[in-house]
Amino acid sequence: MMKKFTLLVITIFLSTFFIQAQYSLSWDGEPIGDTVIVNGEPSDTELIFHAVFTNNSDDSDSILVKREIVSVLDGVHDQLCWGLCYAPNTDPVFISPSGMRIEAGQSTEDFTFSGHYLSQEYDMPIGVVGTTIFSYTFFNADNEDENIVVIVKFVTSADQSDYALSWDGEPLGDTVTVKGDPAETELIFHAIFTNNSSDSDSVLVKRELLSVLDGVHDQLCWGLCYAPNTDPVFISPSGIRIEAGQSTEDFVFSGHYLSQEYDMPIGVIGTSVFKYTFFNANDEDENIVVVVEYDTSPDGIAEQLMANGFVSEIYPNPATTFANIDYELTPQVKKASLRVINLLGAVVKDVELNKNASNHRLDVSNLTRGVYFYSVIINNEVYKTKKLIVN
Repeated sequence: MMKKFTLLVITIFLSTFFIQAQYSLSWDGEPIGDTVIVNGEPSDTELIFHAVFTNNSDDSDSILVKREIVSVLDGVHDQLCWGLCYAPNTDPVFISPSGMRIEAGQSTEDFTFSGHYLSQEYDMPIGVVGTTIFSYTFFNADNEDENIVVIVKFVTSADQSDYALSWDGEPLGDTVTVKGDPAETELIFHAIFTNNSSDSDSVLVKRELLSVLDGVHDQLCWGLCYAPNTDPVFISPSGIRIEAGQSTEDFVFSGHYLSQEYDMPIGVIGTSVFKYTFFNANDEDENIVVVVEYDTSPDGIAEQLMANGFVSEIYPNPATTFANIDYELTPQVKKASLRVINLLGAVVKDVELNKNASNHRLDVSNLTRGVYFYSVIINNEVYKTKKLIVN
């Protein structure tokens, strides 16, 4: 009797262990996990996430797909295909208007489902660097609790060849905003530097002031923490040797934004912009650059003013003769301008945006070929800063 009971328990355990989930996702014959990363470059016109849906249940189910935005970069959107391909959109939540009936034990064809990551400018390169995260939920139209969810990270990394910057496992874009309150004693920008080259390089960090508010300065830490200063350009006195394929530890590099009064609150409202260049001590042309905005505007004043407005990315980018920027300013905006800064921190273009227009065409024909940064200024506050390439 004991043997029969033991056998029954083992049978129940094994049956429970090997029960398949009601729904599953796969691609190329391999199961898809809870999170998927789709990598690409900003020059790509789209990144695509594919999945095959399988109904492991005993029922014939009508399946819908819900796409939710977890976090999204400016200037991009997605297109969902579930049998039909629907128009790209930026809605926080989008559900496929039509379901697809999947019979018990059956799977979709290879290209029935796909998620497309695109620029908001039709047929243009994605044009932004960083990570956008979407959640896709495949659910039974008759019971949304019967579902399977996958998180997809679309990552566009600039082709910086030998060097890369990241934090918390995510690549850093060309520009980073560090937000805080004027009552704080410091704001801190962190980055991990990775040497993707095949050489062992001694790396220095150069900090340049692009625009800075009165009464503040910064402190650079690169292995050692150097004294705070207001020099227009400051280069770490010592380099750090980074072996091929290796990265720095979490807190080897940091930029600290401080009041000039020791251990006092920052005490100013607005945005200061710094540029950090990590470069090979033996060849300064081997580098990676990030622009950091330290923003102490309470609750993002410029963002509040533009809550019901928008400003597009500059396009085309790279630009040759002219570049365009689309915008819709709110009534609360008294003044708006577009400022272009070269890599030396000099302002090379500063034009006012017409409040009654919706587009500005910027003449870049007289700019030297190279990399620039442009800022949109709203009521004397930096609203956004992005990279512009002139060919």
